[in-house]
Amino acid sequence: MTEMLDSLVAELESQTVRFSGWATPGGSPGSAALDLARTVCRRAERRVCELHDQQQLHNDEIIVYLNRLSDVLWLMARWVEAAPGPSAGPGQ
Repeated sequence: MTEMLDSLVAELESQTVRFSGWATPGGSPGSAALDLARTVCRRAERRVCELHDQQQLHNDEIIVYLNRLSDVLWLMARWVEAAPGPSAGPGQ
């Protein structure tokens, strides 16, 4: 599943998602929802890292997956902000 996210990151980056300066969350309703999803994902990643530190995590791939998912959500939010109009999104 992580490889699928890696492919999506590559696809989004190949579409030259560009911005300058800091990305402001909530540039549009769609990007705001993606930014919120990323916030929740990062929170989950921190909690899973705590489990890892307490040696209660049996699959370290979960940390990698959540990190990659966070990257995808961030890129998708920037992609939505840069899109000229409604679209099905990358990979559709």
